[in-house]
Amino acid sequence: MAKSSHHRPECLSVVTKPVGTEALMKEDFVMIQALVKRGFYQQDIATMLGVHPKTVRRVLARDGAPTGSAKHIRPSHLA
Repeated sequence: MAKSSHHRPECLSVVTKPVGTEALMKEDFVMIQALVKRGFYQQDIATMLGVHPKTVRRVLARDGAPTGSAKHIRPSHLA
């Protein structure tokens, strides 16, 4: 049987987060980047972190953790 060209690491573990913490933390961004460098698939990383695979792709496309600065909020017309 021929080996596939993709490397799938054997050691996968699921990271449990406290309930109510849907947003990724800065540590998660660092972990995603480190796991990709080690050859983990984005799907496997998403499973380990308990997030959607698209979240992992967005993190990698963004190339880093968010700065934490809030977006500009327009004033309400109702006030």
